[in-house]
Amino acid sequence: MILSLFLLMGCNNTADSESRAAETAQEKAESIAGTYYVMSCKDKDGKELKLDYETLHLNEDGTGMFFLNGDAYELNWTCDNGVLEFTDSEGDSFKGSYTSGMIYGTYFDDITYMFTDNYEIASGIWNNQETLEEATKDPSPTVNIPRNSEGTYFYKTTLYEPKYGIKTANTLVPYGWSVRVDTEWGLVSTMYPAAATVVLVSPDNDACINVRSTDAYMMMARNGNWIKEGTYYDLYNTFLNYRNAGEYNDLLLGNLGYKGTIMNRQGPSYEYQLDLNGAANTLLEALSLPSQAEALEAEGSFEKTSYFITQGDAYEVELVSSIIMAHVRVLGNQESVEWIVPQTASFVAMNEEAYSRYKDIFDLIVANTCFCENFVYVVQKNAAYLNDMMHAYLMEKAFNPSGSDIKSWNDSYVQSEQDRWINAWDDVITERDTYTTTDGEQIKVSTQYDAVYQNGDTIYAGPQTDLGVDWTQLNKVEY
Repeated sequence: MILSLFLLMGCNNTADSESRAAETAQEKAESIAGTYYVMSCKDKDGKELKLDYETLHLNEDGTGMFFLNGDAYELNWTCDNGVLEFTDSEGDSFKGSYTSGMIYGTYFDDITYMFTDNYEIASGIWNNQETLEEATKDPSPTVNIPRNSEGTYFYKTTLYEPKYGIKTANTLVPYGWSVRVDTEWGLVSTMYPAAATVVLVSPDNDACINVRSTDAYMMMARNGNWIKEGTYYDLYNTFLNYRNAGEYNDLLLGNLGYKGTIMNRQGPSYEYQLDLNGAANTLLEALSLPSQAEALEAEGSFEKTSYFITQGDAYEVELVSSIIMAHVRVLGNQESVEWIVPQTASFVAMNEEAYSRYKDIFDLIVANTCFCENFVYVVQKNAAYLNDMMHAYLMEKAFNPSGSDIKSWNDSYVQSEQDRWINAWDDVITERDTYTTTDGEQIKVSTQYDAVYQNGDTIYAGPQTDLGVDWTQLNKVEY
């Protein structure tokens, strides 16, 4: 009897130990789970190897993915007391260490890798082929920035999609602000099964600016019965009831988790409204001709809406969107409404002072953020791939294109005018001037600024001032 009790206690102790060990392992897994970006890789002789936007994804359950040279490798990983190991689907092993958001170790063929969870540092290395020391150095000392509190300094940057390394967006960033691009792949919207969002956050965390890439939605009625809102994977469509730009902003406010009262609505300039109408009629013609559908109506709308927040932790939210809509009827008993939503923007201010301080910055960033044509091209190629797989009843494969598929689409991109207009804002608000930069490009700046100067990739907007010989005052474009 005593022996039996002793054995039972021993079993319980063993079970408890195993349970605690499992809990500890799970806690450690959760603590380092996330996405890491390659900072450097060297061969066994210490020679630097070309970086191809490799990313390492560690899931909380001990599984993950490693994207290497356009290919994706599944893996299983463990981390014990900072010692990280994983084995991929090809049987190759990684052995290294984790500390403070950094992963360092050797992979197949004794290649040494260093990863970081800081996208800004990694993308600096990718974009400019900088060394690790150069990328982690504070960029501000490289440019002579005078202390002028009345003006604002920005730098031009290109952002890369973190999962596949696709050149995604160009934007201006105020010095001191953080910037990143978030992406979502899957049936995000009809025709655009991926979305990218440029996210900028002020140094005091009191303001956040989001600019999102293009979405597209459908309405469809059969025999007078409209399909209800939602995502239908069997139809490869995302359905949404009709909304013009102002109503779409109201929807976006709720999606952000806020309720508020409308403070101001502002429509487009006359010229931009003509562009919207022309784009809507072009879409209507494209939808009606191939199917011999009856063209019913087309509409282009734009609105910039300010909300005073009555529910939520923000003070004021400003949203900007435009919509291109076309409505057709086929065979008399089926109607469809299709609309494209060019990039949308949101400005969330946590208090009144932040709204007043950063409002002009929001307008300038919105005017100068555009999504790169090759990102849109890859998304559209992904849409065609998804559509083909779904029609072949290969549902699981449809939403899981390989890294090599994405890479091949990106490599095959050829610059074209198609869809260019939906990826860059025009003068939707009239109080804006256009300036030509030293490299021949154009930027748009609020008329409230007296002068614009440039030094390399740094832009100054503010009062007329003497910034020194390294700065060039930009000329306003006269129409």
